Amino acid sequence: MKTVLFVCTFGDFLPSFEMDNIKRYQQMGYFVVAASNFSDEKYNKKTQILINEGVALVNVPFRRSPFGIAIFKNTRKLKAIIRKYKPDVVDCHNPVCGIIARKAASTCGVPKIVYTCHGFHFYRGAPFINWSFFFPLEKRWSKVCDLIITINKEDYSLAKKEFKAKNTVYVPGVGMDYSFFKDHRISVEEKRAELSIPQDSFLLLSVGELNKNKNHETVIKSLSYIDNEKVHYAVAGAGSRLTELEDLAKKLHVEKRVHFLGYRTDTADLYKACDVYVLPSFREGLNVSVMEAMSAGLPCIVSRIRGNVDMIDNNGGRLCDPRRPEEFAEAIKDLLSTDLSPLGTYNQGKAAMFDKSNVKKEFDKAYGTIL
Repeated sequence: MKTVLFVCTFGDFLPSFEMDNIKRYQQMGYFVVAASNFSDEKYNKKTQILINEGVALVNVPFRRSPFGIAIFKNTRKLKAIIRKYKPDVVDCHNPVCGIIARKAASTCGVPKIVYTCHGFHFYRGAPFINWSFFFPLEKRWSKVCDLIITINKEDYSLAKKEFKAKNTVYVPGVGMDYSFFKDHRISVEEKRAELSIPQDSFLLLSVGELNKNKNHETVIKSLSYIDNEKVHYAVAGAGSRLTELEDLAKKLHVEKRVHFLGYRTDTADLYKACDVYVLPSFREGLNVSVMEAMSAGLPCIVSRIRGNVDMIDNNGGRLCDPRRPEEFAEAIKDLLSTDLSPLGTYNQGKAAMFDKSNVKKEFDKAYGTIL
């Protein structure tokens, strides 16, 4: 039986984003092995899905950091895994982990190497260190790839021009259930009451981990520029910056208008309960929550960065500098006085291209170039 080895940093990544591709291999007769950090409980809640699908799990304590002796230890361990399972394909993901996997696979003579880029660390406006460190490494290890898959147009253009993979393709994201978010129905009044959010508020929503990249502080700061007590901001997500963000809201005297909801499993309800979706991130590949919000019929205010510009334009929302809370404030005030229905309808129509069925067809074409 043919074997494919999936390699990613943390254990919940594959069940969250790659199940369709795993099933594609299985339908083609491949035995699927997954090497990832399955020991970190924080990132390991969904791995039972992999086990139920017959995927063999092998723990490798990967981390996002490109520094430290762990890089060498993990490379040796991955080589041992490759020698044990003798995969016909290594299918790797995430920047640091992807470099380790390509190096190990190339050294061990794996016949086919696939790398899916979910967002290069270098991009327009990225810090110089990102370009000076990650760009040469990605360019070097692109040469061993039979296929590089990119999920936004900026990354595709760069990889096509600068890298040396045998095949480079663009696929519009990893896919989401368009109909589910489009057709989902709730009682807005009941949901807002459950969340202790005023019924007459103009509610902004962000979904994402509380980390530096997601940049929630820019939206919190923007509230201090808006002299309207009805503008509220709800954040669905957990993370290490909760206390820092709570303190910022208090410092700016907007704490009564900011609602930290914690980790949620009811995001479809949250989209329907809010008025505008906001994503102020510094860096994204192609953000799934924006696709979901668009499908739910929401206008979106997002940072003017790679990936976001593939999804949002002025017909469906506003694009802002993630470093300028005053721009977000102006965008919010603009939408406060705008009929939101046409923007939401426009986004809903555009979001259909990101549906799982369409994305699956594009992935089928991509994998068809090498398998």
